[in-house]
Amino acid sequence: MAIQLPVNQTVFGVSFPDAYHRIVVAFVERQRDDAEKFRAVIELATYAVDPGETPAQPVVTRRYSAPISQVEAHDGPSFLQQCYQWIMAQPDMAGSVAV
Repeated sequence: MAIQLPVNQTVFGVSFPDAYHRIVVAFVERQRDDAEKFRAVIELATYAVDPGETPAQPVVTRRYSAPISQVEAHDGPSFLQQCYQWIMAQPDMAGSVAV
């Protein structure tokens, strides 16, 4: 699974209308001080186009963090699928499409 959403502004000064977003890291960490003990940490890499299986450098990377209950509240047969659904629900990913 991946996400498709155009990127209009980058540090390169160009837009990427066919931007392709993939989760490259997703894990759960235990919090000592939070009311909710576990958080999901998700790193998303954005490529200019779908790189397929070819090694490619991302044009943008983002890191998200949320209480695990927020991620697990999304539909999906696996934690990774729930992570993708959660990311697509974030304001900066409005209009994204699963591919």
